[in-house]
Amino acid sequence: MVAAMASLRAAVIGLGRIGSTFDDEITRGGTFFLPYCHAPAYAESPLVELVAGADLNAQQRGWFAERWGLSGDHVYADYREMLQRERLDLVSVCTSARPRAGIIEAVARAGVRGIWAEKPIAVSLAEADSVVQVCREQGTALAVNCHRRWNALFKEIKAMLDAGEFGKLLQITVHGTFGLSSNGSHMLDIVVALLGRPHRVTPFARQHSADFPWYRDNTAAVLEYPAALAVVESVAAEADPTAARRLEVYGSRGSAVLEPLEPPRLRLCLDGARDGYAAGWQEVAVANRPRYVESLRAFLATIRGEQPPDRTFAHELAVQETILAAAGLQSLAPPA
Repeated sequence: MVAAMASLRAAVIGLGRIGSTFDDEITRGGTFFLPYCHAPAYAESPLVELVAGADLNAQQRGWFAERWGLSGDHVYADYREMLQRERLDLVSVCTSARPRAGIIEAVARAGVRGIWAEKPIAVSLAEADSVVQVCREQGTALAVNCHRRWNALFKEIKAMLDAGEFGKLLQITVHGTFGLSSNGSHMLDIVVALLGRPHRVTPFARQHSADFPWYRDNTAAVLEYPAALAVVESVAAEADPTAARRLEVYGSRGSAVLEPLEPPRLRLCLDGARDGYAAGWQEVAVANRPRYVESLRAFLATIRGEQPPDRTFAHELAVQETILAAAGLQSLAPPA
């Protein structure tokens, strides 16, 4: 008889939309594959027990406790009290960006085995370096929630690129939404996964919405590589931003257009028939998959020592540096 695996005790810091309530707020189907935020993903996993949460907002704490069946003494105004009182293995950090780095470091020092953090992990490269250093010193696994890397068709594109199916990679174009430092970070994570750290980043930021005069809602960045370019766009005010998200990859022997990202639809062009694909343009079918479920499953396997992380600390730092440069918040350091 095989002994059942002990559940990992999990908690969420920051009990708003991405931490807890997003799934319950969805009013239209077909675009999102639930679960689509942290607490519902924990609740669905047979390997995790969601035991606590922390938020400064009393109403959010009340909603969280009621929704996930917790008593009031397991939701906290101060996350530090929660870390002291609860025996936690896994913590999600879903606060706003500015306090996030300090919270991640405090959680790591509390001795948890894994941290599932929202992106970006910091608002400066110095903070990001410190976060990674603390996690390394404490032996804490860190996963940054760029979950679109688990898009099934992106994984197919990545496998084809690695196998040389597209020949020499020339250009990547990505269209995202809601700012390059927030949702656009998903797109930058994908570019860095495909091309590595850029040698130069040129940001462009415009503000066109009268409703939010402080928010740069029309942005783009050009990422330069020795033999390739990447252009990442983010338009917050377009009519249907979710359906407009796309990834285009152009190589000397083939191209791929993933549009929309969710539910994923891939058009592929090859200069000749190979590996089960025809020459010319064609559609590639693949089943949609719940990305939060898949990313959490992989992270749990890392925490349990069953597999290495799907992204290294070095990758996460390269993404963080690229996000800051693309958003015009910090210049990219010259390549070593």
